[in-house]
Amino acid sequence: MGQDETIRPARRRASAGPAGRAAVFRRAALGLAAVLLLSPAAGAADRFTVAVQTVSDLKAVFASVESVNVVPARARIGGVVVELAVTDGDKVAGGDTVAKVADEKLALQIKSLDAEIAGLKAQ
Repeated sequence: MGQDETIRPARRRASAGPAGRAAVFRRAALGLAAVLLLSPAAGAADRFTVAVQTVSDLKAVFASVESVNVVPARARIGGVVVELAVTDGDKVAGGDTVAKVADEKLALQIKSLDAEIAGLKAQ
């Protein structure tokens, strides 16, 4: 393009009055009719029956489950469990023997104290 040329915006066509409006209306009516003819009829839709159904939803999770009624068992002395009188799930009452704990050092201390008592009695 040269410098002398002027760019002018394109002109819109003026509608030809009522005849132009009628043509636009016809096109819109034809488009609407095509859409209605191509879409499935509302009455021809399939019927669906709604019913209550339980759906199980399983998910893997990591957690610790602790019972409210479980009391930890404790021994009055330290040592090794040498006998276990119950298994998991057994019911126990207060005062029941659950396990026996033994400590080899305790037996040596008892012998030492017995010897000391015997020595004091001999004096």
